[in-house]
Amino acid sequence: QPHYHHHQNRPPVYHQPPRPISHPYHDHVLNRRRDNHLEAVIEGFMESQRRYNRDTGTKLEFMRYELDGKLGELSTQIERVESRYEKITSLDNNLDGTTKSLNSITAVAHQAKKEVAEVSLKERQCYSKMFMLVEGQKQVKHQSETCTSL
Repeated sequence: QPHYHHHQNRPPVYHQPPRPISHPYHDHVLNRRRDNHLEAVIEGFMESQRRYNRDTGTKLEFMRYELDGKLGELSTQIERVESRYEKITSLDNNLDGTTKSLNSITAVAHQAKKEVAEVSLKERQCYSKMFMLVEGQKQVKHQSETCTSL
């Protein structure tokens, strides 16, 4: 082992720092202070969580209220659409009925036209027969006059 004189540099000596002298009451106070601080931190955190949950709950309630409103509007719109659909269906049925009526009216009109044509033809025939009869009467009258004058 090298021998050092007191004025020569020595390598440093490493050792455990001295342990603090134990004061049980002082430790107890420190521990209690630490625990109180932890409790305060935890309580603060819990309170902020409660606040957050309350806010979230309020937001959710509001959203649910809004959604209920929108659902109400939607169901009203659906009812309107359904009633419109029913109206359109009944109009469609009416239109079908009207179309059938129109078709039958048209058929009747065609039939009437035909009958009118036939009647007017017969009328013309009647007129010509009457004309012939009148002419015949004139001739007969003329002949009878001729006969009496002889």
